[in-house]
Amino acid sequence: MLDLIVNSIGRESAMKLISKVPRRGKRSYRLCFYIPKKNKKEHLLVDILGQDTASKLIADLGGCHIQTTNGNSLSRKFRNEAIRKMHKQGLSIVQIAKSIGLTARMVSKILAGPSGGVEAAGKQTPDVSFLRAFKN
Repeated sequence: MLDLIVNSIGRESAMKLISKVPRRGKRSYRLCFYIPKKNKKEHLLVDILGQDTASKLIADLGGCHIQTTNGNSLSRKFRNEAIRKMHKQGLSIVQIAKSIGLTARMVSKILAGPSGGVEAAGKQTPDVSFLRAFKN
């Protein structure tokens, strides 16, 4: 479900949304929230994302109850991409580790591992357009 949000409003906005949605219930790793069918200025989504971005999300996923992870896997994916980019730019493993806040060993493991999440596994990125058929 998080991939659908990213495809709809982009990575930066999705991370902003996930980080600011209030946590509820016993499971801190899971977020639950509702995307309204109509864009209302006083809704939480508008407060977090702004009117334009909230409108995009509502157009694609309006009327859906969203249950998704807290975004740790998504932020790890982007962190790992940043590590690979820094390494290609010529920074040493120790320099990268200090700037990111990881150990040199962890940076080495990330650089040695697969180069991306869903796309590296051979899966297609989901398309949000199919959800429009389920909207009332």
